[in-house]
Amino acid sequence: SSGINAEYGVETFNYFYDQIRCEFYECLAEQVDVETAVQLGCLQMRRQYKNLSQEALNKKSNIAMLENEIGFDKFIPKVVLDKAKSKGRIRKLVQQYLKQYSVL
Repeated sequence: SSGINAEYGVETFNYFYDQIRCEFYECLAEQVDVETAVQLGCLQMRRQYKNLSQEALNKKSNIAMLENEIGFDKFIPKVVLDKAKSKGRIRKLVQQYLKQYSVL
């Protein structure tokens, strides 16, 4: 039935997506500029927290909660976070890109 094929397709996509994401974290993160890595991290945040509204994403307190309780390093490689000149810049970029991706 088509339901089984659709479910298989989603599982297959998620499997390959996770493989590529892990490879990026392990092998390619050092070669990517901070802004690109934050963009990719924000897409992953949006994918994981798709129920957050645009209003929720606009609040600095929610960005701080993501940073403090969940950790940006779950979405953005540590090597990239270390490479950034300031945590404030990372927070601003995260807020900017989450706001931009809120329509996804």
